[in-house]
Amino acid sequence: MRLGIISFILILLNINYFPLKTQGQGKIEVMVVPPAPALNWKNPTILTLGYLRSYAQKTIAKKLFGRQRSAMGHGIVRVQCSTETEDVDFWSGFTGNEDYRGLHLMLGGAGLSILTYNYQDGHIQSTEFVNKYLNDIIQQPKIQAGFIRMNISQEQCKTIQSHYEGFRQNGTENLIYGFFTDPLNKQGAGCTSYATSYAQKSGVFPAFLEENWTRTIEISARNLGPTNQMSAVEGYKLKPISFIRFINFLRPLKWKNKNDKLVRFSFFDPQFMADFFRHSIECLEHPEKCKNRPELLNWLKENEAKVCSNEYLRGIEIRLK
Repeated sequence: MRLGIISFILILLNINYFPLKTQGQGKIEVMVVPPAPALNWKNPTILTLGYLRSYAQKTIAKKLFGRQRSAMGHGIVRVQCSTETEDVDFWSGFTGNEDYRGLHLMLGGAGLSILTYNYQDGHIQSTEFVNKYLNDIIQQPKIQAGFIRMNISQEQCKTIQSHYEGFRQNGTENLIYGFFTDPLNKQGAGCTSYATSYAQKSGVFPAFLEENWTRTIEISARNLGPTNQMSAVEGYKLKPISFIRFINFLRPLKWKNKNDKLVRFSFFDPQFMADFFRHSIECLEHPEKCKNRPELLNWLKENEAKVCSNEYLRGIEIRLK
């Protein structure tokens, strides 16, 4: 009776909701929770101040109210499919840097090297943790999380299962967490790279998503301080960066200066991902308002995209061509 009422309501709302696994065909969902509040990447100083504010709000929400927040955003993957021998059904996430290590490094002069640092406290989040996390997120309507759902075959399900078990073969804790790790080779991961690696590994990650989800920045070596992983860049000796210099909004730092040695930094940005899901839903529900995004609208049409929902969030489903 309850399921019938829920289905009726969803039909009235024109939301396409259905179980992930239907008639032997599996599904994968890549979800993202954006940073709250959104981070401003205009320059390192504004980013640092915004991150500190977001981190403080995250800490207060967790300590005082037991609520989950994310200072940088968070990626999650959900898979439900079948191999020849068993059903595969899990939610999973990956995180680290939870002991204020990044802040300690910055206070010690590491500067923007914290973006290149490999933290040793990475760990895989269980289905139970992810469900609780998402339950907390949906209680905070200002956080506009979303997802994309894609079909996977039985063979792709087997590939995903192997990837999942490969990550867990050395345990679920004390793994490498960082932006410059390679989750496809199970070296470690960042949260969004971990979530998207399942779609990449199974061959259902189109280039259009990679282009729209990736943030790329070139960082001046003079803004990179030394860490135990890096003391020089192409012969340029890294020097400690004053934390006060980083938060001096009267003289904000620049990402790069003329003739500086540069380090190229790319990652799947949770804010870009969340914006992509929000814009996609807007385009599908109000195509007339999407004329300023013709590439997105065409891509959605080509891949038969439609609005859908899971137990927690609204998102889009596509059928890749």
